[in-house]
Amino acid sequence: MANLTPKQRKFVETYLSNGRNASAAYRAAYNTKAAPNAVNADAQRLLNHPAISLLIASADQKAMKATEKAINRFEITQERVAEALAKIGFSDMRRVAKWTSNSVSLIDSEELSEDDAFAITEVSQGKDGVKIKLADKRAALVDLGKHLGMFAEKVDLAGKVTLEMLIADAGGKPERPPTIDGVVADMIDQHYDDSRPTADE
Repeated sequence: MANLTPKQRKFVETYLSNGRNASAAYRAAYNTKAAPNAVNADAQRLLNHPAISLLIASADQKAMKATEKAINRFEITQERVAEALAKIGFSDMRRVAKWTSNSVSLIDSEELSEDDAFAITEVSQGKDGVKIKLADKRAALVDLGKHLGMFAEKVDLAGKVTLEMLIADAGGKPERPPTIDGVVADMIDQHYDDSRPTADE
């Protein structure tokens, strides 16, 4: 970062690592208590600085190349990401461990399927026994649902009039858009319903 002052370098480093929040980066670099409008203006001025803008553009180009390299190396596709999320979201502790009222035991790793092994984030043994942890199922299902476009945002017209209100005024019965919690709960319930043995089995 040649030709930049230490504070300017700190601004660039913070800006590139904090999600591109210029005002927050400016406050971190200059430790200022100025009013928000003044901070925003000064931060924008730094972003327009020739050396700083060139440095940020160079960092963006390097990041893009690194991303493309990772995509090619690991063959990252939308299908593979969705598949990975599904493995976590529909994982089942009963497929990796067995327990009764008196004991808990793990299934041998050689017996686990690739899908079940993929969902495990931790296996450790300490003074209290063996610990096994699966990845966050709810978070995976939420991400998967968003990826598939399953969740509808609340519609708000004119700031106060919602779509539900308009339908109700027209004499119809409003249908609420699915919420993230509701859809995830339904997915989990359906998964366990499908995995339970029937009376004929």
